[in-house]
Formats: sequence, C-alpha cells, structure tokens
Amino acid sequence: MNKLLVAFVLLTLPCAALADLAWLPSVSGGTVTLIGLEPLRKVRSFAVEPPMGQHIESALVTPDNRTLLLIDSKLDRVVGVDLRDERSHWSVPVPEGLEAAWLSPDGKQLAVCTERAGKVVFIDLEQRRVAGSLRIQAPAPHNCLFSADGRWLVITRHKESAFSVIDLHSGRLQRRVVTGGEPAGMAFVGRELWLAIPGSHQVEVIEVGNWTRSATLPVGLQPVALATPADGRYVYVANRNSGTVSVIDAAQRRIIRHVPAGKAPAHLALSSDGRLLLVSSREEATALALDTLRLQPAGQVRLTDAPWGAAAARRSS
Repeated sequence: MNKLLVAFVLLTLPCAALADLAWLPSVSGGTVTLIGLEPLRKVRSFAVEPPMGQHIESALVTPDNRTLLLIDSKLDRVVGVDLRDERSHWSVPVPEGLEAAWLSPDGKQLAVCTERAGKVVFIDLEQRRVAGSLRIQAPAPHNCLFSADGRWLVITRHKESAFSVIDLHSGRLQRRVVTGGEPAGMAFVGRELWLAIPGSHQVEVIEVGNWTRSATLPVGLQPVALATPADGRYVYVANRNSGTVSVIDAAQRRIIRHVPAGKAPAHLALSSDGRLLLVSSREEATALALDTLRLQPAGQVRLTDAPWGAAAARRSS
C-alpha cells in the first residue's frame, strides 16, 4: 500500500476502523511500522519527515488518534507526527536527556522524564511548548505515569528500589515509597498502583492514597511491562526472561495463565476493545498478538527494525 493511499485511508476511516491500528517505532533509524490488528498484519513502514534522530524512547497516541508522539532522545525533542500524512509538523526541544514520557488522561499534557537535568518536564500539547518542570532529587528520573484522575504523577528512578508520588494539585512531592526492587513497568488499576519488579520476578500492588503495599505476586522471570484494559479486570505482565505474558485476575490477585509470547517480550499495548494484546520484542524484531479471550497467540509479524514500544489507536467515546 503506497503512502498516498494510506494517507487517504486514514483521513476517511471512521474512529471505529482506526481502532484496528497500532504504530511501532524503531529503536534506531527514525522509522515507524504501521500494524493492523484484526487480523494481525504489517501494513507498511514509513520514515518520519523531517528525519528523526537515531534513538526513539517512547511512542504514544493522542486520544483523537490524529497524532503519534515520539520521544527523540538523540535530537532531544518531542515530535508530533500527524498520522494523516505521516509527517512531523511540529516538535518541542527538551535538551536535557529525554528518557520516557506519559500522556495526561485528557491528552492535553505530556510529562517527560529528563535524565541529565533530573527533572520532569511538562509539555502543553495544545500550545506545543514547555509549560513547566519539577526538579527531582538524584538519582535521575527514569519513568513517569499519570493516575487516571490526573491527581497523581508517579516517578521511578535509575537504580532505586522506590518510587516518588507528586501531588499535581499542589505540584509538590507527596511521598517516597520503598519497593522490593527497582520498578520497571507501572499501571494504575482502579485505586491501586501495580509495579513490575524485574529483580525479584514479582508484581507489587500499592494502595493509592496511603501508598502502602497490599500484595506481592510472583510472576515470570524479569517482568518489565504492564498493561490493563479500561475496566481493570485483568493485568497483563510481560516477563522478559521467561518469554511469557502473565494474565492476572486483578480483583482475586490470581494468575490465570502464563501465555508464551516469543523471545524477550519488552512492551505491551492493548487494542481499544481489549481483545488483543500487542507484544513487541526488540531482540527478535517482532510483534506478537495475544487473544485475550482465548489466552493464546493470535499471530506474529516480523519487523524490519527492532521496535521500541507500541502505541495502539484508541476508540472514540
């Protein structure tokens, strides 16, 4: 499918059809692969114009499914790619060692962890500018996550068995919480924060508000990523060294199954209806789909370049 045809299709598709798509940026090369989810298929790869740098750290899709947000850590900027023509029409420079980013629930703000500066930088996506920042005491911030209500921002740091909680109403540090190892993936599940702890091969469950641990669940070897549908019924955990995805009943704190997911699964993205879980592997340069109803693989595609994450389109409400 050529580029002009894809652009025309994206311009004319209804939101329900757009929900069948996902985008996987390459670790190096500045390219993005467009994936169809049902059935799983590689639609095409495209090079972002103007060209990106040689290392992409994060990929997110705005709620309207019109913009792919890429963290270009080589050129120190946040890039907005218009998915209707697959070009970058704007970028915001953040020259302080971009590491990872997360969208606010309303899609209007982006929180970016900056490693060299030791800050969380907030970008106003409507005005496309830096709106402010918070300095984080060493070690450097590694990852960040907004709560679903927009009240809290959780921050993890390099080589630290803890996380910090920022109260976004006051803009101040609310709490530093010690964990059983350095957290990797994070997900808010209702009134709980779930953390993947690679070093202990476990998932920790933290109660939001009092920020105390309520459960610890053993999963596979080296859990690195979490995903959960909107209803929070299940939590999916990518176990890098086991090559599996653990499926957990969140309410019962019970592992339902460990599903084979190829070699070194690293990132997870759910389809908008929650029926498919997209699992990407940098080592194999593949994307695997898991059927979340049958709890079994539903297809695999090989990619030209090693992917860094996956961003699935959202279903319009």
